[in-house]
Amino acid sequence: MTPTPPLTLHWRDPLTGESRVQTAVYPLTIGRSPDNTIQLNSSFVSSHHLRIEDSDGQAWLQDLGSRNGTRLNGKLVGKTAVLLTTPSHIEI
Repeated sequence: MTPTPPLTLHWRDPLTGESRVQTAVYPLTIGRSPDNTIQLNSSFVSSHHLRIEDSDGQAWLQDLGSRNGTRLNGKLVGKTAVLLTTPSHIEI
């Protein structure tokens, strides 16, 4: 099994509007709760909003049942994991 290289995320802080770059390893989670890999303090973000993990050298995104949903390249993602391509645009 080929390991997936680390993921580089370019994101904007919802409180300050500041652009950030972060490298993360899998699996990673994004949400409001402090136990997430990336914590986003916004009322639009669920406590545990989404997860990105690797499988056989590919990165997969899964919405964790968030209230406001997750969009990947403009399309709403369901609870079934979807393949991430490079580059991918994720909206929360």
